[in-house]
Formats: sequence, C-alpha cells, structure tokens
Amino acid sequence: MIARLAVLSIALIGLTSCSFAQDPATRHELGWRLRRFEAELEEDLSEDRLKRAVRPMTSAVEAFFSQNWDQAQEQLSEAYVQVAGFSDKEIAREAAELTIVIDKVVVPDTTESLSVSIRAPFHDQTAFPFSDELATGQIVTEITNADGNEIATVSAGDFLEPILIPLGPEFLPGDYSLVVKYVFLESADDNSQSMPLASRTISIIHRLNERLDELEDALAAVEEAGAERSATLTARGYVRLVQRLQRGAPAEADFSSSRYIELAETIVSSLNENKDNWLGDLPSGEYRLKLVNDEGTATVRLNVPHYEPSQKLPVLFALHGAGGSENFFFDGYGDGKVVDLCNQRNWIIVSPRLTFDGTGIDIDGILEELGKLFPVDTDRVMLAGHSMGAMNILAQVNSTETPYVAAALMGGGFAIPESDRTASVPMFIATGQYDFAASGCRALVDALNEHGYENEFKEYPFVEHMTIVQVALNDAFKFFDEKIRVVEQ
Repeated sequence: MIARLAVLSIALIGLTSCSFAQDPATRHELGWRLRRFEAELEEDLSEDRLKRAVRPMTSAVEAFFSQNWDQAQEQLSEAYVQVAGFSDKEIAREAAELTIVIDKVVVPDTTESLSVSIRAPFHDQTAFPFSDELATGQIVTEITNADGNEIATVSAGDFLEPILIPLGPEFLPGDYSLVVKYVFLESADDNSQSMPLASRTISIIHRLNERLDELEDALAAVEEAGAERSATLTARGYVRLVQRLQRGAPAEADFSSSRYIELAETIVSSLNENKDNWLGDLPSGEYRLKLVNDEGTATVRLNVPHYEPSQKLPVLFALHGAGGSENFFFDGYGDGKVVDLCNQRNWIIVSPRLTFDGTGIDIDGILEELGKLFPVDTDRVMLAGHSMGAMNILAQVNSTETPYVAAALMGGGFAIPESDRTASVPMFIATGQYDFAASGCRALVDALNEHGYENEFKEYPFVEHMTIVQVALNDAFKFFDEKIRVVEQ
C-alpha cells in the first residue's frame, strides 16, 4: 500500500523513478555545496536574499532531477555567491567552485600528518592554473576539537601546494572538525572576508586497526550465539563505515568515526553481558541504526536529547525526498536545522532511509523497535516530509495505527480521498512560488478543505523545491507546538 501510493504520487508531480545513484564523492560535494548555501541563507531568510537565490537554486533542482551533477554543483555555488554578498563576485565565483581533497578522514593516533589538496573546479578539470586574481588570496585550514576549541591553523605556502597538517601531541584521540577556507586578499590580515571551501570531520583513533580486528572477531562470536539482529547489524554498520573511511574511500556525509567505534564496542559488550538495552548506558546522542523485524529492515539516523529516567520524549519522523538519504535532514534542509529545532524542544528526531518502496519497516514498526532502546512517547509522534517524503506521509497516515499529533508536508502532495485516518491528523502544507510541486500541494489542500479536514497552507514567495524545507520549518514547528499542547492538556 505504502509503496504503491508513493510511486503513484511521484508520477503525479512528474518525477521518474530513477535511482539518483551518484558516487559517494559526488554526493558529498553536492551535499557540501548545498549546506554552505543553506548556512549562509539561514543568517537572513529575507525575501530579498531568497529572490537573489531563486534562479540558481531552481536551475540546481532541475540539474539534480536530470542527473547533471556538475551543473547542479555549479548552480549551488552560484546560489551561495548570490546570497553571501562578496564585494568581488567574480573572484568569489571562482573560489566557490574549488574542490578540496583531504587524503584520509580516519587515521590511527600514530599518524604524523594529514594532507589537504586544492583541485580544479569540478566542472572544468582544465582550469589550471587558476586566475592571477584568485591566487592573491590565501587558503587556510582550521581544526577544532569536540568542545569547539581551536587546535591548529595552517596556511598554504603557495596557492597550489598541498597543506600539510602536523598531528602533534595536542591531537588526542577523538573527533575533530576541519574547515578549509579561502581568505580574500583585502582581508588576509584579519580574516574578515573569507569563504568556506570544505568542512569535514577528522577522526583520530587509538589502536584503530587492532580495535577493528577485535570487533570483527567479537561480532562473529555474538552472531553465532544468536544475538539480536538489529544489534549486530548496527554494530557491523559502524565497523564497515569506519573501515571504508580508513581506506580513504569517499562517503556522502561526515561521520564521527571515533564515536562509532565506541558505540560498536558498547553494543558487543552489552550483548555479552545480556543487558536489556544493547546500546548500554549511552542512550543520549546521535545514532545510525539498523532495525529489523518480520516486516523487513529499516536504516535510520536519529538524535536523542538528554533526558531523565522518568521522561517520555516526543518523536518527530523526518522523511527525505527522492535521491536523498537518512542523512539529509541531519546535514541539509537548512544545514541540519530540524535537529536544532528538535533539541530546543527535547524531542527525538528519527530520519529513516526512504526509497520508492518505502522505509523498509513502517513507522509503527520503527517506533516499536525504538521503544526497546529509548523512552519514546507513542502518544506524541509527529511527521515531517519533503517531496517524496511528504507524499509517503500520506501513505503512512493511512496504513499505520500510530495516533499522529500533526504532520508537515513540504514540497509534496496530491489530492486524496476521504479517510478517517487522514481526518484525524492536522496537516501543515508548504510550497514555494517556484516549486514544481506547487500544483500537487494545492490539490492536497483543496481535497482536505473539501473533506473538512484540519490544515494550514502557506506558499512562500521566491522559493523553489529545495529551499522550501528550510524556509518553512519555523512555521511547521509552530504548528507542531500548537497541536502538541492540545495533546498535553
């Protein structure tokens, strides 16, 4: 039922069921350029800035759905330049298209240095050498630890030379943030005008190879003993991811590999000790889980705020659009804005991986499995979705038993028949003036109004299909706040 409705609704807004199967390196570059634009836009969501960004962002969306990745990246960079307000736009455009390559993002604590290289623009590999004007600026790399304290700042000696970052005794094992930026000539002394070129998580891990080998052996043992499948698949997922990153393989997003190894070790230890919760005594924080039941397997990313033992926490399910993944709401849609909004309210956010066949396990099943690990409040569950994710919400509402407090559908929808389940869920529907899915959203609103179902509709000027989520989230959460207060009274 869910799969049929999702595919039908995609056809209704003119999408095709392509796989959007970019390689991880391309996905990371697309994601980074989108995050950079979104972070800058979030500083001021004014109509003037949206107006400046709407043309390149519309072109980026069109390029994405036609699978023209180079054009998509170029237009995302242009959208960033348009809203950032650089005094010299020509140099800014050239800088914004630079590609930064970091040799490895996961290394043992015996590693002596890291290398950061500058590559030609993604869409023109013949662009060396760079213009003389661009080369007057400076490339600077900054590294901070998990507490936000700066550990090192290293500048390139020559514009084209790789930056070598010595990993001295100040680099203790852990996860670090590495930011590469271009500093414009006129502000080289005070860094007053600069542009981020890359942002990556660097993980320095004590006994990296030994711990990975030990985890392989330990997981084989608990699997042979019949340990819970969700636990072993989750731990193996962490191990496989760290192994790929250690080899230098690209990944679509940034990952805290030092934490992931610790989580895998905690899972194995908990299984060996027969603890009720196989995540052990670390229930708060960000997780990537594989959840298994008789229905199938769901891959989810979630964040759990700090809570007291007696608390039950509301849950927001965030369903991404076509071509995205469980990382999109955490890293995109406003540079992870939805995670901050949930943290402010002490809500759990859960983002399942969504395909044209659904989420692997429906929301009822995901909630049941999460309830074994975290204090989820099944009476305070909300839904947010973009594009394909918005339309999947309509399917989930009609095929699951969870009493949803409210749902926010952004950039996706279609006319629906009468349904007691739909009637029980207040809906916030958002579209943009230049959103290709606007007609589907309006058709949904017309159907809801015709049936007499509660809804709120907003159409935002100078907004297209991608930016609609970032722009609408504040209003969506106001809607959630109003509806959850009714439940809590």
